[in-house]
Amino acid sequence: MMELEKTLLQMGARPHRRGYLQAVELLRIFRDKPNISSLQDAYQEAGANLEATPQQMDRNLREMIREIWDAGNRELLLQFMPWCRKNGPPSNKDFLCTFGALLRTGAIREIVEPSLSVLSKPSV
Repeated sequence: MMELEKTLLQMGARPHRRGYLQAVELLRIFRDKPNISSLQDAYQEAGANLEATPQQMDRNLREMIREIWDAGNRELLLQFMPWCRKNGPPSNKDFLCTFGALLRTGAIREIVEPSLSVLSKPSV
């Protein structure tokens, strides 16, 4: 999950916002339970752990995704979800399912590490 949190921070997610912790918890669920039947089930499970309603989970995740899209590193987000380029920010379902799959397969490292090397190079 450390790669996920690094990625969320690099994309511009704000760790002090509720949506950040809720996204991490939801993505843990999607990573560990790939057969989860609906977003509502995931929201209920995560909400029980974080004392939030499913409606709060949905809204806070949507707001975090919108903040990344509007003010964060949209290009990094688009490396994970290139189909969003013309359609606007990803839906909650697209975001959770995509990152859940990337976490399960370990593919998140393949996308993040090249981005990190670009960020860590000193400017000339």
